[in-house]
Amino acid sequence: MISQRSVGRLQRLLSTLMYRPPQTLPLLSWPEYRTLLYEEGVDRHLLISIEVEYHHPPQDFLPAIHDGAIPAYIRNRHSGPNRDDLIAGQRLLKVFSEVALRFGLDMPEHLPKVRVVADELRASLEIDGYEFVSGHLVPATMKGITLQVEDDYLIRLIRSIALTNIDVVLHHHDEADETFVNRNWGSASAETRNFFVALLRGLRDSATERGGLPSFAHGNDSHIIEDLHKHGLLTVEEKDAILKLWVLLSYSGRHVGIQDNQRARLIRLLVLGQAQWLCLKFIAWKDNDFRSL
Repeated sequence: MISQRSVGRLQRLLSTLMYRPPQTLPLLSWPEYRTLLYEEGVDRHLLISIEVEYHHPPQDFLPAIHDGAIPAYIRNRHSGPNRDDLIAGQRLLKVFSEVALRFGLDMPEHLPKVRVVADELRASLEIDGYEFVSGHLVPATMKGITLQVEDDYLIRLIRSIALTNIDVVLHHHDEADETFVNRNWGSASAETRNFFVALLRGLRDSATERGGLPSFAHGNDSHIIEDLHKHGLLTVEEKDAILKLWVLLSYSGRHVGIQDNQRARLIRLLVLGQAQWLCLKFIAWKDNDFRSL
């Protein structure tokens, strides 16, 4: 699902493209954008509605598409948007984003600001579970696995455990998303690591709070992994796998053949799987009264 965050990035891209300095033409005018949308199959009644009712500023009509208000209006649904309208809004936002990205990412090098804003939209849509391939947004899947669905599942697992430090964990999760979208690749990798560390600490402290284990003095965070193995949460193989991920997360030097943006993306994928694994194991461990699994 295209998020409000991505709608905001799309607003910013369209506003940048449609900005008209004195005595110049905008990079992309509304009539040009409208024609491109029509060529992609967007209903002309909807485009007319945007012009007449919203006067086509992106900051006005995009939220109304996202919340289903415009699709509901087109269908004369006076009771307000329903689920079908929200779905229709998602389809429209996908097309609006595709057209804007094709234009924005094709800007020449002497217009770097537009490219940066377009890249931010693309990165935000990656977090939403899309990849921009050959001018189209396609679900980012790995043999049927939808990344956004998996991330949502992880957050539900974390909430169900009721970690002692859940606010810290979710803060680092959100910061990892935000820095990734803003293309701060080093910060994105660091915040993903911080999220993983906070999760490890939260799991260990939650075990103590629930009376399962003695308190743990935090220091070198890799010791948490050893401790969770000692108390029966992790097998030897699981402990070794998580320690190897820990080493990778903790290394801040260059990785030959891996660019910074690729490192940030791959670390997100690795942590997503390991974090789910840890949460599922913890739930089973808690149900077993914190005895060895």
